[in-house]
Amino acid sequence: YEHRSVAENVRAGLDRCGIVRDAARSANGEARDAVGATHLATRTPETLSAGERRRVALARAIARRPSVLLLDEPLAHLDDAVRRDLREDIARIVRSLGAAAIVVTHDHLDALVLADRIAFLDRGRLLQVGTAEELADAAQLAVAAGCSWLANNIVPTANGCAIAFRPEHALIDGSDGEESATDGDWIGSGTVEFLPPEQHRSALGEHAISTIRADDGVRIRVPAEGRRLGERVSIRVPAARLQRFAPDGRRVRT
Repeated sequence: YEHRSVAENVRAGLDRCGIVRDAARSANGEARDAVGATHLATRTPETLSAGERRRVALARAIARRPSVLLLDEPLAHLDDAVRRDLREDIARIVRSLGAAAIVVTHDHLDALVLADRIAFLDRGRLLQVGTAEELADAAQLAVAAGCSWLANNIVPTANGCAIAFRPEHALIDGSDGEESATDGDWIGSGTVEFLPPEQHRSALGEHAISTIRADDGVRIRVPAEGRRLGERVSIRVPAARLQRFAPDGRRVRT
């Protein structure tokens, strides 16, 4: 409510539940304190920053000590530092409440930091539920394997089928030592067309990814270390590292 103070906004949900005044006052203060909004009690919404508004909304949600929380994009459009702090606060508060929480997000860090299990949805369909590793290495559908934050490579193959593999599983120009190709390995070649700036690669860490344009036009993402812009490379992915998908997008068990 734009015309009410923060304290009044948090109290509104308690009033609708018929919570008596003293209990409501105590719950109001506890909720604001939990989200770091105690100092905002007399402020009105138009004077708050985006991050402060999110904290007030969270305080309203937890004031009644719910058994289930639904948080729809709670961290969207926030500055990185504010987002990081509020993400950690949400995780702490959910644990302290002992509540179940459903968090809707498009950001992979939100999912990795907040979730015990990740549910992957596409166009309203629930495709798979699991840990991040299960989604990356054991996707049941090609669309799940190709989710951008997993960084899997998706490569079309014969007859409308496809394979998926993680960047770190691609072996470049014999980077596996003397090990030779075996049946079922994926073999390709191409040209390195993108590298992150060298001075930033150590800061990027595992996110320092280069792009190889394969001879058939498919983009293959691999770790940037050791790569040179414009170089020709050969790529091999061991069969054991491949996920295979049928034309209908479903995983093929091997």
